[in-house]
Amino acid sequence: MLVDHLDEQNSAEVRASVEAACEKHPTLPVILDLGKVSFIVSFSLGSFVELSQQMKGRGRRLVLVNLQPPVRQVMAITRLNKLFEIKDDMSDVAE
Repeated sequence: MLVDHLDEQNSAEVRASVEAACEKHPTLPVILDLGKVSFIVSFSLGSFVELSQQMKGRGRRLVLVNLQPPVRQVMAITRLNKLFEIKDDMSDVAE
């Protein structure tokens, strides 16, 4: 799924994609490549926090990669960069 922003409408689709990936590959980390995302609303941030907590509760990793500067800045301002596992690109993610 490719999107250039995350909002109330497509956050549910992202969440469904993550759930499908979890079922298909139960032992691998779930990696969200946000390289095309230049805008994220607070609703989506809240959804990511909830998703991250659920993943951790299942003993799974949720990794955000390739964050664009505006999204990286939002993560830093909200201090969510402390909550999420954030990597520069896919090659930085160890399984």
